[in-house]
Amino acid sequence: MQTVSAPDRAVVPPPARPIHPAWVRASHWLNALAAVLMALSGWRIYDASPI
Repeated sequence: MQTVSAPDRAVVPPPARPIHPAWVRASHWLNALAAVLMALSGWRIYDASPI
């Protein structure tokens, strides 16, 4: 009995993901921080309501 091996295939690396510029990453985190601050502010307003 003989074993048949698959032919050697060239290893092709997956395409690299694009690296976003620093200003895009900084604006993302700035927007994330702003969203958290707005949520906390809204929570304080909700808690201050007498209803």
